[in-house]
Amino acid sequence: MMTTASSKTLQGKTLLRYQLFCIYIFLYIGLFIALKSEAGEDPNIVVDYSPFWAVLILGAFAAFSIMNGVYNLKNCPDAAMEIDRDVKEAVTAMRKKGIIS
Repeated sequence: MMTTASSKTLQGKTLLRYQLFCIYIFLYIGLFIALKSEAGEDPNIVVDYSPFWAVLILGAFAAFSIMNGVYNLKNCPDAAMEIDRDVKEAVTAMRKKGIIS
């Protein structure tokens, strides 16, 4: 089965994006708890601040994904002309009804 950006396979079954996210979160939480219990009294800066870094990296990835999507958005001149036509029709209809002058 082909792997795409939104789904992966696990033993022949396709997983959705939220399922993959849940798997990663559960693995991260399990690893964090295991490392935290191993550390005991000895403070470990990497383990202690790893939730902060995980949220920061996830936010940076989200921002990059949004910027990449906006940058690669295709221009659709036909759609722009259709919207302009629809707006003009709506303005004309509202003028006939006396809503705007």
